Amino acid sequence: QSPTLFIQGAQNKANPFGRVPKVLGQHRYVPLLGASPYTESVGGDQYLRMLFVWGYGPLEITDIKIGETPVEDFTDVEIETRQGFDTDAPLTLYTDSIVQNDLQVALTNAGGYVVRTTDTDATAISVDITFPQGLFQINGSDVKIAATVEVSVDYAPAGTNTWTSAGVIAATAQQSVALLEGLQFSVPAAGQYDVRLKRVTPDSTSDLVYDDVLWTALRTIRTTRPVNMTGLAVTALRIKATDQLNGAIDKLNGVAQSIVPDWNGSVWDDPADQTTWHATANPASLFRHVLQGSANAMPLDDSRIDLTTLQNWHASTAAASREFNAVIDYDVAIADVLRDIAAAGRASPMLIDGCWGVVEDAPQTVPVQHFTPRNSYTFSGNKAFADLPQALRVRFINRDNGWLQDERIVYDDGFDASNATIFEVLELPGVTSAGQAWSDGRYHIATARLRPETYSFYADIEHIVCTRDDLIRFTHDVPLFGLMSARVKSAATDGTNITGVTLDAAVTMADGTAYALRFRLSDGASLVQTVETVAGTGATVTFTAPVDASSGLAAGDLALFGEIGQESVELIVKSITPQNDLSALITCVDAAPAVFTADSGDIPAFASQISLPPELLPPPAPVLCQIQSGETTMIRNTDGTFTDRVVVTLQTPSYSGALGINALVRASDEADFHPATVLSATANSISLANLAAGGLYDIRIYYVSGGGQTSPALTVAGYQVAADIPSDVSGFSVNVLGATAHLTWNAVTDIDLASYALRFAPQTAGVTWASATDLITQIPAGATSVSVPAAAGTYLIKAVSAAGKQSVDAASAVSAVAGAADTTYILTVMEDASFTGVNDCTGMDAGAALRLAGADTVDSWADFDLVTDADVGNAGLATAGCYRFAGSVDLGAVYTSRLTMDMAVSGLDTTTSLDGWADIDDQESFDQTVDPSLWNVQLQVRTTNDDPAGTPVWGAWAPFVIGDYAARAHQFQALLTSDVEGVTPAVSRLRVDLDMPGRTESGCGCAAPAGGLAVSFASPFRATPAVGVTAQDMATGDYCNVTSPSAAGFTVQFFNASGAGVARTFDWMAKGYGQQS
Repeated sequence: QSPTLFIQGAQNKANPFGRVPKVLGQHRYVPLLGASPYTESVGGDQYLRMLFVWGYGPLEITDIKIGETPVEDFTDVEIETRQGFDTDAPLTLYTDSIVQNDLQVALTNAGGYVVRTTDTDATAISVDITFPQGLFQINGSDVKIAATVEVSVDYAPAGTNTWTSAGVIAATAQQSVALLEGLQFSVPAAGQYDVRLKRVTPDSTSDLVYDDVLWTALRTIRTTRPVNMTGLAVTALRIKATDQLNGAIDKLNGVAQSIVPDWNGSVWDDPADQTTWHATANPASLFRHVLQGSANAMPLDDSRIDLTTLQNWHASTAAASREFNAVIDYDVAIADVLRDIAAAGRASPMLIDGCWGVVEDAPQTVPVQHFTPRNSYTFSGNKAFADLPQALRVRFINRDNGWLQDERIVYDDGFDASNATIFEVLELPGVTSAGQAWSDGRYHIATARLRPETYSFYADIEHIVCTRDDLIRFTHDVPLFGLMSARVKSAATDGTNITGVTLDAAVTMADGTAYALRFRLSDGASLVQTVETVAGTGATVTFTAPVDASSGLAAGDLALFGEIGQESVELIVKSITPQNDLSALITCVDAAPAVFTADSGDIPAFASQISLPPELLPPPAPVLCQIQSGETTMIRNTDGTFTDRVVVTLQTPSYSGALGINALVRASDEADFHPATVLSATANSISLANLAAGGLYDIRIYYVSGGGQTSPALTVAGYQVAADIPSDVSGFSVNVLGATAHLTWNAVTDIDLASYALRFAPQTAGVTWASATDLITQIPAGATSVSVPAAAGTYLIKAVSAAGKQSVDAASAVSAVAGAADTTYILTVMEDASFTGVNDCTGMDAGAALRLAGADTVDSWADFDLVTDADVGNAGLATAGCYRFAGSVDLGAVYTSRLTMDMAVSGLDTTTSLDGWADIDDQESFDQTVDPSLWNVQLQVRTTNDDPAGTPVWGAWAPFVIGDYAARAHQFQALLTSDVEGVTPAVSRLRVDLDMPGRTESGCGCAAPAGGLAVSFASPFRATPAVGVTAQDMATGDYCNVTSPSAAGFTVQFFNASGAGVARTFDWMAKGYGQQS
């Protein structure tokens, strides 16, 4: 590093036998001392003479300052500069070599002679004496008057004591400030001399006399050049020291600029004629000058320099205002100086065949060579995953800031002073412009981002045409640069033009992609032709436009194949390492032309330039044609069961390779997708199973290529699987004959029809499926009619699928005829209005309806204030609950009775309210009726033949079906269920009616003795029946008396007219209801 490069703290000092500075470009610096400074006395004033060496000339020296003060601002100053041309005149201000010894020796008369010795080769000698207090005396009137002191000066050859008088210094003055006097004299022969001084005037002892004198300087003057070396730029200075200097000058500095042979755009300045040279900082001119200038101990001839390359480089660096400005005054190899100069011009030195030049990192468009696996081998790549800085601290000497060390922060895109935290330091030797520092900082940021990879491969003699920083074209299957390479086997022509080629290897194309072939012709030129896309694999390709036969395309040419613009990549050769057998290892980086525009725009992201072959390309996204589910997609299995499917039909993809297809599904209440159950799949359809009918699903479908690449997904959002709802029953009618109702309907032809369900409600209007009671839960699918006990009310029927799904709408038939069967109403179990039975996850709402209750309880609430809805709780509504009727029915004995049910129920969505409606006009139903398929209420019954007040054994709970039940006691419960959270059935009426069929018992030809006959029924009635007796052989006046009637029987006795019991034969009939088992 230069010791004089930094103005801060630098001093003018001698550097005997040291390096002579070499100024390259322009720079302010502190020059070396060319000789020792010395002073001289003129008329009582002291003058300083100094000689400075700027370095090898010629140089243009300007703006000379002492410290920060221009030298012109000082008084009595003379300055003389020689630029270092061969024709420079000798200096006049500093002609001899003078060595000054500074002394501080008192001269007294009493002390006698004071002797000192000069340096060698003295041809003249100069001495100075100084009166530090001045020279004067005070008379008796206290007036200052003059005083006189004489000092003798003698000399003799050193060590001889052969003294010769040189003269006497007689000083007379009347001044009270320091007084300087001197004497200069020649000696007879050059040599070393002893010099002695003695005060001749007697020493004064008076306090009124001020005449103390000191010997302050002894100078050895040699009549030789102060600097023997020629061709140096020097400056001589003579300046009055008295009253404006404090000692010798040590901070003289100036701006020096090299004058060298320069290129003017057409010719070089003549290196042999310095008068043609120009002041310049152009790196190209300086590069040449370092190789040929006077500072080079072994300058090169022009034949050893690639002047053409330097000329081109000169033009580009001048256009970009790039300069190199430095002072080389330290030990450094010439190659290192050349490297620094080249770096300032974005180049690097190059030595080819003993000839020096540069390789410039500049935009290139014409490749010098093409490499593929056909003419290279052993490819390898290396990528640096560095933590790139967010900004560079670029350090340089700033000529616009007093040539002081400066720093400019260069930010990467997206960063500034407010958010950059990662910095690195970049030193730029020779850069003195803030603009060039900025540009080079951006260039280095771009290079780090866009050239992170190096690529190496071996090549045989074909590498010979390449040099460092050359542009090449590269295709290779390992890094996926281009798609393939081949040799031209033959060319097809139409007589005058080449229309296509046949290669010695097959190429693979995919539909929808445009391809091109790049050929390296026999002369090394590059030819690019687009080709017609033919999906598949083949060795013959056709050009989209014919090429002239004179183009040079011929068999044997190297071919590089790929997508248009990606058949090969551009690389820059960074090094070529020779190997055995004329081969070489070539190392390259990405060309990345964006590095050259980083200082004028944003730096793009790194692009890998990879070209994926068709088998590695991701397939196109599936395109939906239609999606189906329900009966049309159902499959009948060999065992008679059915499998529901969701069938997704896609457009046939434009893809030449093999494709698989996969699907993911996610239910509406799931957060993540999971693999679907795939029954079958082709390139344009996929069948999915195990999706719940009626469920909402997001379905994601994607292709998978043979190489494992996945396509963008097709997402079908919120698809509702068809609910496998069977068709509604049609043609439903009822016909009552006697005690029987005959029901008929048209057959439902659905493939998955499993059965029919029949319900009944005693009302003849306003009946819904939910409010009706099961009559027959499963009627065979092949049936179109059924007979049931006749009753006045509404019959309802639905078709049921194999999956248990029912028709949407029930078919109904109303009968106003109760039938001829005699039934007697016994009792009603009514649970509405109060619902005082046992609740399990059920309860009453504000509308006096029975519904599902909250899933948790008040006891489980940690903080009542955090409960948003006290009616529901934190856990929401239960999805199932049970309500047990308040009491059971005890018939007292086992009787056969007919049970019917009447229920009023609707659905309720507790999650919606009027306050939550965004737009009241959008509400289809103000009462918020809920789809009945989302909830259900099932009435259940169980019976016992035991006394319910004892320890009865109850049967299992069974669904309530209208029909006859033989039991003593009955219990009822309602099961409430919901398929959707927040939805509940709301039961406002719940009633069970118990009837018993009418019954007649009779007897014929019964013989009653005179004492009467007790008749017992075959089985007791539920209540005492009506009994009728008819005698067969009664006489006039006879009568009968029926006594003790009961549900079990009666007693009959016949009497004559006198009231005496008589035996008679009779018939009887008992009519009532109920039959005790």
